Amino acid sequence: MIGGEASFTVCIILRKRRQIVRQLLEILIVSFRLGLTSLEGPLLTWAISMKNM
Repeated sequence: MIGGEASFTVCIILRKRRQIVRQLLEILIVSFRLGLTSLEGPLLTWAISMKNM
């Protein structure tokens, strides 16, 4: 039982991390396309704060 619960929790953590990484990559790609390389930092910070709300 305990082993099954642990592996289930690990799966959830990995899935969430993958979603976050994918979203950050999408934001980076969009910012590069728009030529907003100088706004990269603020854009990522904003995205992270939006995810946490």
